[in-house]
Amino acid sequence: MEHELARHNGCLARSSPSPLVGEGLGRGGEIGTIACATPLPRPLSHKGRGEIDVSASTLLCTIVELESCLIAVKSTDSVPSPIPADRLADLASADIQRQAARMAQDAFVRVFRLTVDGDEAAITAAVAEMEPMSRNWAKAAGNDDGSALRLAMLVAGLDQWGLAYTQAFGLVAIPGLSHLLGALRNGLDAAADARFQQQFAAIQAAESDAVDFKMELRRNIHLALWHAMIACEEREEAEAILAALGGMMVVLTKQMPSLGWRFVADALAHVQIRCLSDAAASAELAQETTGQLFNALRQALPDETAARVFAHADQVAISWQQARRQPN
Repeated sequence: MEHELARHNGCLARSSPSPLVGEGLGRGGEIGTIACATPLPRPLSHKGRGEIDVSASTLLCTIVELESCLIAVKSTDSVPSPIPADRLADLASADIQRQAARMAQDAFVRVFRLTVDGDEAAITAAVAEMEPMSRNWAKAAGNDDGSALRLAMLVAGLDQWGLAYTQAFGLVAIPGLSHLLGALRNGLDAAADARFQQQFAAIQAAESDAVDFKMELRRNIHLALWHAMIACEEREEAEAILAALGGMMVVLTKQMPSLGWRFVADALAHVQIRCLSDAAASAELAQETTGQLFNALRQALPDETAARVFAHADQVAISWQQARRQPN
C-alpha cells in the first residue's frame, strides 16, 4: 500500500502514546485485547522498491551468527515438553483452526486496505459480503458449539490483527474492521451470543486450547509486521514497527509462559527462512532492522527463554537449508 496517512482525510486516526482505547470486545466491535493469509499489508507510507538480484549468500542475514547460539545451548537445552492436548480439537480440528486464522487474515487485509483508501461504500459492500460468508462457514461445523467456536476464532483473529496494527502504526481505530466485527456480533440472538462468549473465553482458558489457530495467527501477524518493517525506506518508520513487533513478542512470552516462546521461535525461524529467499530482506536497512530485532529479543527475554527461542528457531531454519540442499 503506497499511501501516506495524511492523504486519507483522517480515515485512520493516529494516537500518542497509546493507540488503544478500552479493553475487551464490545458488541459494537471495538478493538480489545486477548492473550494469546493473502498478500500481506504493506507499510502505509511505502513508496515501493524494485527487486534486487542477489545470491543466496548475501541473504543469510542473521542465520550464521545465530548458529553459535544453537551450539552454546546444546549442552543444556532439553527436549521441549509435549504440548498438552487441545481440549477444543473435537469441536474444531487443526485444519479448521488454521483455516480460521487464514480467513481472519484475509478479512483483515481486505477491510484494512479499503479503510486506508477511505472508500466507505466499498467497506460497506465488503462487510455485507464477508459477514454472511463467515457466518455460513461457522454454521458448517454442524453443531451449535462448533459453530460458536468457529465464529469466536474469526472474531478473535480479527481482534488480534487490529490490535497489532493499531500498535505498530499508532492508530486509534480501524473503522472498516470495527464495522465487520460489529456485523459479526450484532447478528447473534441471546442464546447464540452466550455460546459465542463461552467459546471466546474457552480459546483463552488454556494456552494449548485452539493451539493451531493461535500458532497460525501469531506467525502470520509477526511475519506481516516484519515484511512491513523491511519494506520501509525511512529508518524512523522501520524502527517504529521494529519496536512494536519486538514488544509484542516479549509480551507474548509473558502472557503464555508455557507456549509463547514456541510461537516466537516459530516466527523467528520463518523470518530467517525469508531472509534466505526474499530479495527485499537483502536491503541494507532491512538487514539492519532484522538484526536489531534479534538482538533486542536476546536482551529483553530472560536468558533461559532466549536460549530456547533461538535454539529452536535455528534448528528449524538450518533444517530448511539442509532440505533444500538435498537432491530431488
